[in-house]
Amino acid sequence: MASTSSPTGLLAHLFHPVDRKRSSTSAASPSPWPALLGTASLLQALFVFTLEATVAFLLIPRLSPSGSGSATTSLAGEPAPPFNVRMRGVPVYAALFACAQLYSVFLSFNATARENSIQLIALVLLNLCTVGYAGFQSVTQLTQLELELLMRPPWSTSAAAGLSRLQIDLVLGIAWAMPVLTAFFAAVTAVLALRLYREFGFAVYKKIGADRAVQDMYRVYLVLVTVVKLDLFFAFTFAVQYLALVMQVDLVDTPVTVAALLGMAGLTWLIPYSIRREHRGLVLLSLLGLAAVAAGLGYRLVYIVEHRRSPAFQGIHRFLTFFAGLSLAMLVVTAGLMVQCMGSFGFGLRGAFEALEAAAKGGDKDSDDV
Repeated sequence: MASTSSPTGLLAHLFHPVDRKRSSTSAASPSPWPALLGTASLLQALFVFTLEATVAFLLIPRLSPSGSGSATTSLAGEPAPPFNVRMRGVPVYAALFACAQLYSVFLSFNATARENSIQLIALVLLNLCTVGYAGFQSVTQLTQLELELLMRPPWSTSAAAGLSRLQIDLVLGIAWAMPVLTAFFAAVTAVLALRLYREFGFAVYKKIGADRAVQDMYRVYLVLVTVVKLDLFFAFTFAVQYLALVMQVDLVDTPVTVAALLGMAGLTWLIPYSIRREHRGLVLLSLLGLAAVAAGLGYRLVYIVEHRRSPAFQGIHRFLTFFAGLSLAMLVVTAGLMVQCMGSFGFGLRGAFEALEAAAKGGDKDSDDV
C-alpha cells in the first residue's frame, strides 16, 4: 500500500471511501476532515468579512446625496446619474455576502456534527455561487469608472470630499481579490466535503442495501433536496434586494415577488415529502408550484429588463437580473431532478427511505439525510 506521506498515498487516502465507524473505534487517530472543513469555513468567513467590511467602510459614507456622490459627470464628460443612486445597492450586497458566509459556516459545522451529506452538497454549491457573485460584483459594480466618480477633487484634502487615489486602488484590489480568494476556498471546501461525503455515505449506504441502482437513486434525491434548499436561498436573496432597493425609490407593484417567495418556502417542504412517499399526485402538484414560481420570477425579470432605465432600477438592474436568472435556472434544474426521481418510483427507493426512517427512530444520527 502507498504511504500516506507521499503525494500519491495522500491522494489515495483522501478519495478512498472509509468506514467511519470502524476507523473511529480503531487505534488510529480520529478523522481530521471535520476539523479541517470547519477551519476552512471560518477562515473564509474571516477573510471575506474583513474585505467586505473594508469596502463598506470606504464606500457607504460616500453614498449619501450630501456627499461627493453627487457628481454629475462621468470620466467621458457625459451626464451621469447621482452616485448615491448608482451605488446604493452596496450596503445590501455587503449584507447578503455576509449572510452567505454565515450560512456557509453553519452548514459546515452542522453537516459534520450531524454527518449530513445533504448539507455538504449544499455547502459546495453555495461556495460556487459565492465565487460567481464575487466575480459579477467586480466587473459590474466595483469598477474603476464607477469608483473614480467618488474621487475627491485635486484641490481638496478633506476625507469627506471623496476617496483618495490610494483608497480607490485598495477597493479595486479587493474587488479583484475576492473572486480569487473565494475560488481558492471553494476548491479546498469541495475536496474536504468530498472526503466527508464518502465517510458519511458509507454508513447510510449500509442501511439502504448494496443495490447500486438504489444507491444511485438515493444520491439523486440528495442532490434534489440540496438544490431545493438553494432555490429558497436564492429566491429569498432576490426578494430582499427587490424589496429593499426598489421600493425605497419607487413603490412598484411587489405582490408577485412576495408570492413567489412564499410559494418557494412551501415547496421546500412539499417536494422532499412527495418524493419520499412516492406520491405522484403531490409530485405533479409540486411541479405546478415550481412552474408558478418560475412564472412569477419570469414576469419580474421581464419587468426589470423593460424598466431598467427607470430610477427605481438605476444601478441595480444587473444584480436583480443576475439573481432572477440564477433562480430561474435553479428551478429548471429542480424540475429535471424531480422528473428523474419520479421515474425511480416503484424500483426500491421508498424501501431505502423506510430503512433510514427506521434507523432514525432508533436514534442513529447517520440517517439525518432523510
